This record gives sequence, structure tokens and C-alpha cells, in this order.
Amino acid sequence: MQSLIHTCHYRDHEISVVGFEMLDGWHLAVQIKPEWKPAWQAWRDKERRYEDFDEVKAAGMAWAMKAIDQHLPALQA
Repeated sequence: MQSLIHTCHYRDHEISVVGFEMLDGWHLAVQIKPEWKPAWQAWRDKERRYEDFDEVKAAGMAWAMKAIDQHLPALQA
């Protein structure tokens, strides 16, 4: 079992996509930190399991970009 992290920037936010390899597949967590505020509460995908880290990274980035673009109020602290 292992964990991998992909970090990048999107629209003045730092995004960290974390993949955890478990016996039943890869699990996903995402942390978003605006440059000017504290980090949003981490989000975990508790419903899906992923085949590999590339799939985790793609799903995590898509979710993070949508969250930033839509300014999901439940995530902003």
C-alpha cells in the first residue's frame, strides 16, 4: 500500500490531489488552498474506487477545478 500526491495551481489556488492505494483500489482526497485564505476542508470521495493514480489524479483535478469555478459554499471556511 502506498500514497501519492499531485500538487498544482489553478486560478490562485493550490490543489493537492492525494491517492491512497488500498486493498480494494485507490481512494481519493483533495485539498484546496486559496493563496489569500486558509485551506478549505479536505474532500474525500467515499463512493468510488479508482484503478490507478492517473485515474485518481484526473478525477481529483476535475472535481477541484469545478469546486473552484463554482465556489462551492460548503467547502469554503
